[in-house]
Amino acid sequence: MRNVTKSFAIAATFFASMLLAGGGPALAKVKIYIGVGDFSWIGPGYYGGKYREFLSCGEGRWIVSNRGYNGVRPIDCSPRFYRYEARRKGKFWRLRLDARTGEIVGRTRI
Repeated sequence: MRNVTKSFAIAATFFASMLLAGGGPALAKVKIYIGVGDFSWIGPGYYGGKYREFLSCGEGRWIVSNRGYNGVRPIDCSPRFYRYEARRKGKFWRLRLDARTGEIVGRTRI
């Protein structure tokens, strides 16, 4: 019985010290996007340790598809404006996306 009490006292002391110490910060490597509506690009700056002035072509495609277009296909991804062709509600469109702001600045039905 004495060994059980001694073991219990050691375990209780250990757990109490862990609670008081806090165990250190929890480091989770999870990125969660919380926002209203679409992906928002805040313009030129440092992202992932590199200076970026423009969206990538793939990021632009993602923005266009999140605005309700399907089958998004890049046509021209040379900076300042990217051009895509996409389908929305059965109609085909040619879109122009500002590579700095991520805003769709023009669309033409084709």
